[in-house]
Amino acid sequence: MSGPDASRRRLPSPSDPAGEYRRSDHREEYLDFLDAEQPHVVAFLLRLGVSLADAQDATQEAFINGWSLAMSSGWSGVRDPRG
Repeated sequence: MSGPDASRRRLPSPSDPAGEYRRSDHREEYLDFLDAEQPHVVAFLLRLGVSLADAQDATQEAFINGWSLAMSSGWSGVRDPRG
């Protein structure tokens, strides 16, 4: 399966890195943030000379780490997600 719905189903939780996630009130809010910001991060890395594949991989890893932090400290506690 591809598209935004496919990636939303695979968002991992810190307690289950295999790909299952526990439901969170803030999951949809984080996914909206990911959908809006992910292309900008990839474009930024491309401007720095990173290959497309590496830019996409690094961006994915960064957003997975962001999700893990959001799950442990609460997405609502993030003051400036774009910062």
